[in-house]
Amino acid sequence: MRNLVNIFEKTFNSNDDFARQASNYSRALNTEDWKFFVNAIQLVKQQMSFDMFSREYTEMTVRDKDVLQKTYYQKMLILDFLGNPNRWITRKTERKQRLADLSKRNKSSNTGGKTW
Repeated sequence: MRNLVNIFEKTFNSNDDFARQASNYSRALNTEDWKFFVNAIQLVKQQMSFDMFSREYTEMTVRDKDVLQKTYYQKMLILDFLGNPNRWITRKTERKQRLADLSKRNKSSNTGGKTW
């Protein structure tokens, strides 16, 4: 799933039509007609949180907990993206840039101020 969302991010940043469509979709989500969809996304995310705090979850084996956490994480990525693709892509792009800047600073400090 991460690769699929990365494809959306690259397409959003390189394809004006796709970016415009994503913006239109984000605006549509804020209309009354889409409230059910937005509320359904929130309900699914809420239920996943409840599941992870349930007795059944705490009694699972470590392996089963790990599988469920990874599954829920992937679902959350999808739901966050569907809930507001522009915000998701913007945040992901900003996070990548901050990591690149941090890596560059670390490399610079490790080489005595020289960048290679």
